[in-house]
Amino acid sequence: HLELETSRQSYQELSDRFNLTTSALDCIIYDWTIQTRTVDRTQGLVDVLGYRPEEAESTLSWWTERIHPDDRQRVRDAVSDALANHSGFAIEYRVRHKNNQYLYVWDKGLIIRNPMGQAVHVVGSTLNITDCKQAQMALRDKEQHLSAIAANIPGTVYRVVLHPDGTRSLPYINEGLRELTGLEPNEVIAQPEQLLTIIHPDDRSHFDQVLRERFETLEPVQLEYRIITTSGEVKWFYDSARYFRLDNGDVVVDGVTLEITQTKQAQQALQESEARLEAILDNSPMTVFLKDLQGRYLMVNQEGERLTGISREQMVGKTDYEILPQAIADQLRANDQEVLTIQTPIIREEEVPTVDGLRTYLTVKFLLFDASGVPYAICGISTDIAERKQAEVALQRWNEELENRVRERTTELEQLNDQLLAEIAQRASIEAVLRQREQEFRALVENAPDIIARFDRELRHVYVNPAVELATGLSARDIIGKTHQELELEIPSELVSLWRETLQTVFATGSEIEIEFSFLTPNGLKYYQSRLVPEYGIDGSIETVLSIARDITASKQAQVEIRLSEERFRTSVENMLDCFGIYSAVRDRFGNIIDFRTDYLNAAACESDRVTKEEVIGKGLCELLPNHRESGLFEEYCQVVETGNPLIKEDLIYEDVYGEEQLTRAYDIRTSKLGDGFVAAWRDITERKQANDAVRESEQRFRQMAENIQEVFWMSTRNPYQIIYVSPAYEQIWGRTSETLYETPLSWLDTIHPEDRDRIRSLLEKPIPEEFDTEYRIVRPDGSIRWIRDRAFPIQNSQGQIYRFAGIAEDITARKQVEAETYKMLEKERELSELKSRFVSMTSHEFRTPLTTIQSSAELLERYRDRFSQEKQLTHLNRIQAAVDRMTQMLNDILILGKVEAGKLEFNPAPVDLV
Repeated sequence: HLELETSRQSYQELSDRFNLTTSALDCIIYDWTIQTRTVDRTQGLVDVLGYRPEEAESTLSWWTERIHPDDRQRVRDAVSDALANHSGFAIEYRVRHKNNQYLYVWDKGLIIRNPMGQAVHVVGSTLNITDCKQAQMALRDKEQHLSAIAANIPGTVYRVVLHPDGTRSLPYINEGLRELTGLEPNEVIAQPEQLLTIIHPDDRSHFDQVLRERFETLEPVQLEYRIITTSGEVKWFYDSARYFRLDNGDVVVDGVTLEITQTKQAQQALQESEARLEAILDNSPMTVFLKDLQGRYLMVNQEGERLTGISREQMVGKTDYEILPQAIADQLRANDQEVLTIQTPIIREEEVPTVDGLRTYLTVKFLLFDASGVPYAICGISTDIAERKQAEVALQRWNEELENRVRERTTELEQLNDQLLAEIAQRASIEAVLRQREQEFRALVENAPDIIARFDRELRHVYVNPAVELATGLSARDIIGKTHQELELEIPSELVSLWRETLQTVFATGSEIEIEFSFLTPNGLKYYQSRLVPEYGIDGSIETVLSIARDITASKQAQVEIRLSEERFRTSVENMLDCFGIYSAVRDRFGNIIDFRTDYLNAAACESDRVTKEEVIGKGLCELLPNHRESGLFEEYCQVVETGNPLIKEDLIYEDVYGEEQLTRAYDIRTSKLGDGFVAAWRDITERKQANDAVRESEQRFRQMAENIQEVFWMSTRNPYQIIYVSPAYEQIWGRTSETLYETPLSWLDTIHPEDRDRIRSLLEKPIPEEFDTEYRIVRPDGSIRWIRDRAFPIQNSQGQIYRFAGIAEDITARKQVEAETYKMLEKERELSELKSRFVSMTSHEFRTPLTTIQSSAELLERYRDRFSQEKQLTHLNRIQAAVDRMTQMLNDILILGKVEAGKLEFNPAPVDLV
């Protein structure tokens, strides 16, 4: 009785712990008795559906009525299939809360059958998964938005998975693949190797090598290569991708591929143009050089190398002070400073030491400007005039000698000769200056990259510089004396009319005119900007018109690229899911920012703020959303504009009026300075934050439960096998620290009893993992043996692949001991019952013999007493007395057995003489 009472107490303690555990879980645990159709449910009914136990009926129909009508038949079919197929069930469906709102639940049931295989009970749990389901639906919406963005990107967005065995799979690639390559996205997803077949043969080995390297290093990649489309066209691609490795060893590659064929063609054209320019410069008889604004050489042509005896590699990056005497360097730097100051071309004579000695050069210096009009370099073209200077010196010396001889011979005409000589000298000086200027002008014009032409009043060309031959393919001899219409060129009639009307206007009005035009040259379509300037004769009339045309093709192409870039930017911003806005500062007369004018909002921002663009453009930010001042955001935006430091705020909680509704939202904000204002990109993360908070709260509840229950909750990965979580109960039950298990995940197998170890190891090594519920023994460090019940189930990722296992291990040693003791007691009771049965059978036979004796002796005495002698009567009486004594002895024996069974038999040993 004492052992039975102990067993009952242990059972009650186990029951109390079970009830305590179930009350801590955010779920309903139920027991459905199939025959009576009654259902017992735990206290979790209050947490999940809001019903108190007394409000819920213990019938199956009460629960079924609350299942969503669209899910009810599916649930019935699943349970019926499980009952028929001897399996459990796990179903997701909707059930009505007490407040009439439907919740998503996960219902998992285990069917208990009797020895005949009939289902008698269904035990299971119903878990509220509404928050998780809402998070999944929000994630699906985000994925749909992301797919829409990918479809609008002017290129290809893809995800490739590189498997350790060398194979590839392509889970996703957008529709842009068809336009770029001619391949169908669905066919390429089915057969990813098609992408490798279209890579240009000359680029394929390099492409494969980069993939192999990044598979190991996981470094981002930016790669340019060529492909051959299905139509045979060769295109250049730019591929930018990032790599990361999964737990199973797969490497995921997310990337974007853009077509850069036009950019490559433009680069090639630019390289060819630079090569032609370099060839012209290297074959020019004049020295041509470039310096930066600090006087360091950027470029020198071959003539400059030859004259100075210094290679261009030695000169580039150095100043005149590093390669020339200081006095000469001072003169050259002064000329550089002059052209920097006045920012117009200058012509100066400069003496420079060469391999042939000190030489005099006529140098034209002018500035080079970038697209924004800022000078970035000084260009110089130097012509050797040393021989001309020597001739001038010799002529001057001869004149002096001639004058002396004339003065000696014609002293009487000295005054007249002096006057005549003064006139001759003045005229010679003027002619020399004119000749020098003409030479300087011709040198500049002949070597200028611009097209310079002069027209007479009949609109005929009277002069063209060599640059026109590069542009038209015609020599000066083919052009001079002809109008535009007479040239042997296919000039559009509109361009001929433009030149004719413009030249006539300049001759008529005397005003300068600028025109822009395009022209198909041997080098392709070129754009030019031409300035037409009137040239006056001695009588003040316009004799000719000078035209200077500059190639602005690069500028035009840059403008086109800028316009395309702006269009791409606007398209991207308008189609992006994040909110985007541009704001400019509104200042008072003291220069303080008092608000920010809304210059631009994209569609996502308008939708988020519940406004239209027409309602907000031009209005103040604080006028539209007044809480910007109270929340402090306005001051932070002012700091961005005044300091130029960007502002990043995450998980910002902001409350304001949107439309006509007061809302509280969560945002991630990125803000940067733009001019006298800022640009802002923000993302509404309200739903995500709510989902994260719900997940975090759920994780906290789970951790509290896992760390406070006596069972061991564990979670592990499959390949490689790692323990990622084990609850503190492990240390109490196993007697080992959790740290050793984290460091050596398989160390728990060493603790399993040798007789059970192979069986448990075979469960873990199954090629297709599955759920299991098993019992085994462990050996603690102190040598004690504990019984463990371990239940585990697989966890799948979004691709349906099993990547984790979770389970609960509980110590069932007490239950095993109770079962063993109960079994012993039952065996003892069975033996006692058999003993009783044999004893009763024996005593019943033994009682009949004396009773028969008593009955027969009594009947004889009753009938024949008067006939029997005294001695015979005593004989019968003695028989009756002996039978009574025998029955008394047997009754005492029975009483002794009762005392033995009741445990009241006294033990009084006494010596026995065995002899």
